[in-house]
Amino acid sequence: MIGGHAQRVPGAAGTTQAISRLGIPSTVLTDGPAGVRINPRRDNDQNTYFCTGFPVGTALACTWNTQLVEEVGKCIGNEVLEYGCDVLLAPGIFGRNRHGIKIFLFQEGSWNYTLFHNPL
Repeated sequence: MIGGHAQRVPGAAGTTQAISRLGIPSTVLTDGPAGVRINPRRDNDQNTYFCTGFPVGTALACTWNTQLVEEVGKCIGNEVLEYGCDVLLAPGIFGRNRHGIKIFLFQEGSWNYTLFHNPL
């Protein structure tokens, strides 16, 4: 269900298709754990759409400054909205547990999502 992203936000990672019978709109997905990543130039448009390159999460974590991290998160969220995107495909933590099983951890607000993948 990914495709057609160039029509709405050039350079976005993709879009989901709307399901009108269920009232689910199409969404624009953008990459970037360090902020929005889209094309800065668009056909038939003289404006440029540059995005801010923020420090990645590990660099921010090294500051131990939770207020700074929250402000950076708000700034990234603002750019996601300003550039017409709906979902930021980041951040996430990837690792393995002691049994070699891949672990993917994602956080949104107060909810943590942990996905386990066993390659066997």
